[in-house]
Amino acid sequence: MTDLELLFLVLGIVYIWECACWLKRGAVGFRTWLGSRWKVMHPGRLLGNQKGGMILAHPLPPLGTLLTSNPWPLSLSPEAVLAYVPGTDPASRVSQPAGFVLFDQIQSVQASGKNVRVNGQALLQAASLTLASHIAHALQTLRQTAARQRARAIEKLIEDTFDTQAVRERWEQFRTETASLRFAANVLFAYLFLAAPALIWHAGLSFAWKWLLIALLVYFEHRFPFPPSS
Repeated sequence: MTDLELLFLVLGIVYIWECACWLKRGAVGFRTWLGSRWKVMHPGRLLGNQKGGMILAHPLPPLGTLLTSNPWPLSLSPEAVLAYVPGTDPASRVSQPAGFVLFDQIQSVQASGKNVRVNGQALLQAASLTLASHIAHALQTLRQTAARQRARAIEKLIEDTFDTQAVRERWEQFRTETASLRFAANVLFAYLFLAAPALIWHAGLSFAWKWLLIALLVYFEHRFPFPPSS
């Protein structure tokens, strides 16, 4: 194997690694290639541990989509919050902090990175920054709700997670805002794994490298124009 072949092999390995997504136990992935059929993915046991496992996004164009969903990490009642949820599969259950606090004792709630803090103390670590912010906002809302109305507020919180219209709108927004990113990713895949090897194979690296570099610079200048100098 030549040094150039080894370089492309390393690039391929790095690319496959970047297609991998780590999921915590209890989380679920939804994967599609062409957008018409979805497959449910669970954290793998071969490439994983007791906390989670790897799932792989589609590596080939049009690259597809991978969405992840994490379980709600709190048990709620009108009186208190418990940072523990019993898993449906004991074999995949992960450790949970099981922090407990009464709503009447909550003075402040904030999201600090993935951590949700109540009264300055860590209550739990969420799976993402977005989930941590959502949990903090939900707890703040429930804390400010009258105790006699809190049960209905909890039910409404759960009902909102099954709002299919909201999910559909979020999905359409995601597709719209990532369309240019998807196009750029597909172009770079074709450039790196199709055009570059073909040109180097037929013309040799000594001739091809400068044209490949020019093509890359022109593409990035077109997609991401440099700001004008002052």
